[in-house]
Amino acid sequence: MSRGLCLAMLFLHIHISTTTPAMNIAMFCNTYLPMLGGIENSIATFAEDYRRAGQGCLVITPEMNEARESTPEVMRVPAIKNVGGSAFSLHLPVPGLISARMNEFAPDIMHAHHPFLMGDSALRNARRLNVPLVLTYHTQWDRYSNFFPNEITKNIVVRLSVEYANLCDCVVAPTASMERLLRGMGVEAAIEVIPTGIDLELFKMGSRTRGRERLGIAQDAHVFGYVGRIGPEKNLAWLARAAICFCKEDSKGMFVLVGKGAFSDTLRRMFEEAGMTGRIVVAGPFAGVELADAYKALDLFSFVSLSDTQGIVLAEAMASGLP
Repeated sequence: MSRGLCLAMLFLHIHISTTTPAMNIAMFCNTYLPMLGGIENSIATFAEDYRRAGQGCLVITPEMNEARESTPEVMRVPAIKNVGGSAFSLHLPVPGLISARMNEFAPDIMHAHHPFLMGDSALRNARRLNVPLVLTYHTQWDRYSNFFPNEITKNIVVRLSVEYANLCDCVVAPTASMERLLRGMGVEAAIEVIPTGIDLELFKMGSRTRGRERLGIAQDAHVFGYVGRIGPEKNLAWLARAAICFCKEDSKGMFVLVGKGAFSDTLRRMFEEAGMTGRIVVAGPFAGVELADAYKALDLFSFVSLSDTQGIVLAEAMASGLP
């Protein structure tokens, strides 16, 4: 059974008469495609599965430079784009805009993917329309210390996320360990553990030869690497130090990063200072078959993040047959 169908059936079981043939699900998120990341992929995967299962699904998300236009399946709300030089967009609270679309869409479920910003809109509209509110808890906010100026701010953010969760009818945790963490943080609402599914067939299509040619890596190189957002919260400085040790001991050793993020400059400097300039490849983000090829280009997949709630890339790497 697909994960999206599983979650849709959960909603039906908890909140809606089983005689109802289909639901309309409104998904509110601060980030979405074409931005590439675990949260964005998870939302897109569930939305696709909902529709495949015969459910109506509308994603409400801020405009981005790469995608400003709304479609029948995605509502782009006006936003300040590239906040602080990042790819993040901050939505503008245009009075009545989202409410009017919700009145037209007539959702049976409000599904928030962030407790802040767009999550506020999900909460307000859920209360206004008297429909259930579900939150998927994607982020361990306490592990993102580099985003907060001090411990007080971080603790406030974590507390607010817990209070938001307790206003919901159900909280979705991507893993059982995340469910335990949420309980320890004070979440008292109902919690369901539902991981994000992946396209197994896609990752079987990857080619080691194509991947290495695209990355500019010799076919006989010994390659280990990482796929995902390149940020300090992913513990990549620690991984880079390990990679430098490996490359010093193995003349054919290479370290590959597939993803995007400003922290890549720091990692490059670490290799330069160690005299290993040519032994690191920062490939940028890939999708589709190119992503499958990038996985296959590795001999070993490494994942050392202390902040992820699920790590979809772990499942993708396993589907690619990587140790």
